[in-house]
Amino acid sequence: MEFVDKAFARRLEATEEVPQVHHARLYQKLYPEVNAAAEEICGGHMVFAGVGSPIGRAVGLGFDGPVSSADFDRLEQFYRSRGAAAQVDVCPLTDPALIEMLKTRGYSMTELNNVLYHGLQPNEPTPEIPEGVNIWPADYEQAGIAADISSRSFFPEGNPPEEFHRWITCSRCSGMRPCLNSVDAGFNPHWCKLDCGQQKKQVWTWLQL
Repeated sequence: MEFVDKAFARRLEATEEVPQVHHARLYQKLYPEVNAAAEEICGGHMVFAGVGSPIGRAVGLGFDGPVSSADFDRLEQFYRSRGAAAQVDVCPLTDPALIEMLKTRGYSMTELNNVLYHGLQPNEPTPEIPEGVNIWPADYEQAGIAADISSRSFFPEGNPPEEFHRWITCSRCSGMRPCLNSVDAGFNPHWCKLDCGQQKKQVWTWLQL
């Protein structure tokens, strides 16, 4: 069993943080009307990519040192000034004072995420693709297919936030490449990215069930 220390936990948090920063910077070029922004704070970043967007939280705070009340005031003002709720991703290994501050300011947990990882060995064989499964790099025109499938996966009842479909710009984001696969003629989207620092290719997967 491998135990996760604070340094490794920070690397894992970066895989959630860095893509959001890339998205915000890309939105600044493609959708200037959104007023996207990404700013460093307490060793991490606070990101805004539009009201209702799934991209746009404060991530990576409190690993390099304590988070002060003034820091948190700045974080709340960052989101308040853009008409968005402040959302903070918190890791159990972050500065304990951050967790206490969230409690005293009335924040509550909205979801709990477990992070799974697999260490890649130099000579690790690549698994064979099962028969009937096809995977191919998608062009930009096909990115909408992946976005639509992902939207229905997250919002099976329909009516996703308007900003949700802007994530099709993942296909043009530095370090990311969209892929599609078909299983029994049904499409599934895959989003490939590079692990911060180690440049190891990883895959985000959403499946249509």
